Amino acid sequence: MKPKIQDPNWILGIRHWDFIGNWKLEIGNLNRYQKSKSYAHLRGFTLTEMLVSVSIFLIFTTISLGIYTSTVRAEKKSLSLARVQQEAQFVMEFLAKMIRTSEIDYAAYPGGAIPSATTQLILRNASGDQYVFNYVPSAKAITVSVNGQPSRQISSTLISVTDLNYYITPATTPYQGEGQPPMGQPRATTVMRFSSTLSNQQAQMLVQQTVPQRSVD
Repeated sequence: MKPKIQDPNWILGIRHWDFIGNWKLEIGNLNRYQKSKSYAHLRGFTLTEMLVSVSIFLIFTTISLGIYTSTVRAEKKSLSLARVQQEAQFVMEFLAKMIRTSEIDYAAYPGGAIPSATTQLILRNASGDQYVFNYVPSAKAITVSVNGQPSRQISSTLISVTDLNYYITPATTPYQGEGQPPMGQPRATTVMRFSSTLSNQQAQMLVQQTVPQRSVD
């Protein structure tokens, strides 16, 4: 007995539908894979990640601002100190020149004696002109008057002289009389404190110098 041969068309139809079913299944899986892959990179940050990022940003910003502020403050203070040095050098050099080229006018001080610390320096040059240097605490400045004329300020208005004292030795004239040698060489020690304020940055400097008279004739 011969085996019954099934209809070839029916077998082909089954295989055809199996192929189509498998193809649809594969296409569906592929679509799901592509969708999951395409949306994977669109995932946002979590709250914890955002908080950590903001915290790191704030830390670096605070450090940067602190460094910048310290740099600006140091630069302003350096400028203030440089200004004080420049003005102090001018005043001290001017006083030193006057002391070297003049004589201390002992006779102009009360009783011919100079206090151990005084804010007034009186000099007389070779031409007989009298120079009176005074410290004005209210103006925080140094003034000079020549032969009784109105005083003029010699310290800059950009700085303040917060303290000034002259220490003159000897306290009385060392000249004993005509033909006699002097008992010593007069000299003046100047102790002065300067200060300057630039953009709310204050700089101070204490300066001291001792200058002898060049001649004791």
